[in-house]
Amino acid sequence: MDEKTREFLQGLVKAFDEIAGRITYFITFSDAFDESRSASDCSKTPEQEDDEMKYKGVKIKQRKDDGRWYARVKIKENHYYDIYGRTQKICYEKTKAFLDKPRLLAGMRRKLEAEERKKRKEQSADKLPKRVTVKDWYEYWMKAFKIPNCRDSTLSYMKYIYNNHISKLADKYIGALTGIDIQAFLAQIPTSGIRKKTYTVLKDMVTKAYAAEIIPKNPFLTVVPPKHKSTEQRALEPEEQERFICRAEKSEYFPIYALMLYEGLRTAEAKAIRHCDIKEDCIIVRSALTNKNQVGDTKTGNVRRVPIFAAFKPIADKLRSNSTDFIIANPNKHTANDEYRQIMQELGMNYNMYALRHTFATNCARAGIVTKQVSIWMGHSNVSMTLKYYTNISRDFEEENKKQFDTKIAQILKEIYRHIGDIFRGLNCWSR
Repeated sequence: MDEKTREFLQGLVKAFDEIAGRITYFITFSDAFDESRSASDCSKTPEQEDDEMKYKGVKIKQRKDDGRWYARVKIKENHYYDIYGRTQKICYEKTKAFLDKPRLLAGMRRKLEAEERKKRKEQSADKLPKRVTVKDWYEYWMKAFKIPNCRDSTLSYMKYIYNNHISKLADKYIGALTGIDIQAFLAQIPTSGIRKKTYTVLKDMVTKAYAAEIIPKNPFLTVVPPKHKSTEQRALEPEEQERFICRAEKSEYFPIYALMLYEGLRTAEAKAIRHCDIKEDCIIVRSALTNKNQVGDTKTGNVRRVPIFAAFKPIADKLRSNSTDFIIANPNKHTANDEYRQIMQELGMNYNMYALRHTFATNCARAGIVTKQVSIWMGHSNVSMTLKYYTNISRDFEEENKKQFDTKIAQILKEIYRHIGDIFRGLNCWSR
């Protein structure tokens, strides 16, 4: 017998042995699940059956809650496919049929990988590219920092500044901007007010990029802020207030004017006041009208209580009720504005509607109310806002302060002279 024949016969014997082993296994398997199995077989514990019944390393287990049998097949890391059966034999057969189909397993793996790729792609959509342009960063800056925290009016102003000015830098890499580039860019904006606003928006963008480590250094450290002298908001003089009130009382929008003049509310806040917000002793300022004519939060996002002052009390008594309707039906951003301009034109005065709120702050200063208290009533975030933008020193107010100063100085000098006289009289008595 040659060598090749011997190897062939040995291989044939091994094949028959493997076939015989499989046949023996299935015979044993069938006997194990025969309903008339012996008492010795029935005495096996479930754990022992679990150890015996498995296919390609996948165990067949029984659930404790409902008694069903199941097998958990690992498709890929952290992903499994569960197979269920009413009996252990049925579950085993289903598991075997599943595991003997490699194409089915491969298809499931490909589907899972495709879903993971799609998920990673969606997540990476919010991430910035390696080289960030001004446009890329503006979109991310608005989405992450501004849209969740700013009112619609503020967002509109920022979009206007970007679209009309900053967009000229859109394709430049934000990390490549230098202080000289920014200074030259700002210098070509002709209007000082727009130049100042553009500086403010662009500075916040670049500073946030530096804080987020998008750029290695902050170029605004070398940029000189542009100067802009804003138009001073004037308050109505006492005589002008009387004339305005006499004329405005005839208007259906007088409650809005009164809330601004007597209570210091913002225009949007006054328009959003409801009858139920006017309590016995205070007004609850909880909302404001947006540019889209929707009711939103106040400018600072806080709810505040403003006491009802004597001048507004008769009006409050008429408006107070449990109704949730607005004090002016269907208010919008233009409500009361047109008629206010008409009233000003009739009276020969030139004040915008916000001057009423400025007048409230100035009247508080005339009354000697502490600035911190005025700031709380007006809903300012800090006292400096009240002092810088709202308390106006008019000619009449200045004259009142001058008279008050002269009176106090005269009293102080009189007291000093009296003490000096007492001292000299004492010296004369001592010399005698």
